Amino acid sequence: MVGKVALNLARQASNNILFSGVVLFSTLFLVNLSLAQAPDTLWTRLLGGAGVDYAFDFCLSRDGDIVIVGYEHSIAPNGQTYILRLALNGDTVWCQYYGYHIGMYPTAIIAGDDDCFFVTGSAGGATTIKFSSIGDTVWVRRFLPPDDADLDPHKLCRSREGGCTVVCRRFDAAYGTPRIGLLRYGDEGQLLWYRCYTKSEFDFPCGIQQTADGGYLVVSSTYDDTVNSTQIYLLRVNAEGDSLWARSIGGVDAESPQGASPISDGGMVIAGSYYHREDTMFMADAFAARVDSFGRLAWLCVFGGPMYDQFFAAEETRDGGFICAGDNSSDFPGSAIWLVKVSGQGSLIWNRGYTPQSSAYSIHQGQDGSYVAVGSGGGPVDPNGVVFRTAAEAWVPPRNAPGITSFSLRQNYPNPFNSKTTICYDLPKAGTVTVSVFDLLGNRVRTLYNGYVAAGTQTLSLDASRLPSGVYLCRLQFGDQEDVTKMVLVR
Repeated sequence: MVGKVALNLARQASNNILFSGVVLFSTLFLVNLSLAQAPDTLWTRLLGGAGVDYAFDFCLSRDGDIVIVGYEHSIAPNGQTYILRLALNGDTVWCQYYGYHIGMYPTAIIAGDDDCFFVTGSAGGATTIKFSSIGDTVWVRRFLPPDDADLDPHKLCRSREGGCTVVCRRFDAAYGTPRIGLLRYGDEGQLLWYRCYTKSEFDFPCGIQQTADGGYLVVSSTYDDTVNSTQIYLLRVNAEGDSLWARSIGGVDAESPQGASPISDGGMVIAGSYYHREDTMFMADAFAARVDSFGRLAWLCVFGGPMYDQFFAAEETRDGGFICAGDNSSDFPGSAIWLVKVSGQGSLIWNRGYTPQSSAYSIHQGQDGSYVAVGSGGGPVDPNGVVFRTAAEAWVPPRNAPGITSFSLRQNYPNPFNSKTTICYDLPKAGTVTVSVFDLLGNRVRTLYNGYVAAGTQTLSLDASRLPSGVYLCRLQFGDQEDVTKMVLVR
């Protein structure tokens, strides 16, 4: 078992981060080694045999099982897709192999509403498959754009209306220029729509989530030739795939996002590599960033040492923080899986190395508070898939957020507003909150949030497009405290 990592360097981005022409403040900080205790490993499994075998992604089933998708060469020398379902103790529930009758190189898996699973990947076109709870194929769909462009699926998300939506990297047939493509499938596999979007020749999508209004928020990398650097790119579309807005986040150094997942306030947490120049060399650290549902950057923090460190995935945790997963070469010869826990404000809580000579591509927190990570490695030759589970994270008493000493609900902005407004509130310590909207008769018309929130300033978005004009009250409850503000909706 690898011991606790003593980071050589953990810093927030020391250059100025540019966003829509605004310079966001950033600070430099060193690690305080008196951190919270990282959880121990409960079990680790290597997946594969004598060949080169990979585990690319996984999801948690409705009952908490671990469902992994990967590609193996040990049984089929020419390669085949597999889906493996494990119980939480690591025992195999079932394993299914899919050879050339599917012929897919998988990239992502998600759980559906009816205990099914959706998998996407490349197989002579963008291929999406729906599987049953026991791994039987329900339907297979391959899509080739009418203009003979190539689609390379990267991620997908479940749609509340049924089915799934896939984000792809699209290569134009004539010029090979990559762009972002979206495919929307219904629950029976019917293609509802396909859209393509242009930003730059370096678009590389890494995350997608459905928004409250039925649209989608996509996270990608892009290239900004004004600063000669890659940046984070956010694309917002409506329920029919029409583009609403796009944002770029970045500075003179290169932010290359590798993964993104939704958070409770409608925004996204983004993980990736942060490339910067050290003397005459380019170095890579790992970064995590938080954006709200409007694409505005809340913070971007960089962690790493003198070698090559990176994150591939991040997810919001039950206590309002975030868990990041990737690999670390600065503290481990040959690299090791690296988990880093940060607060809702991006401050380091703990970090630790786990399986040596491996990388983690996906991570989720189980219902019991434990973490499960999946990746590949396990050795310098003929790597296998890797999956491990930690113990539940030890509970840490809530601490006051720096600079916030009192509980308060801020005035929404804009106010008066037409359809949409932003609500912010301050919490001096973590706890359970309820944010509700009432009309003047005392009827509750919306519950915006009800759950555990980390200390600090939190943001919610209210979409009142289906409410009539008038005066409304927003109420924040926190323990035995509450605060109310008046909001005016004008059509």
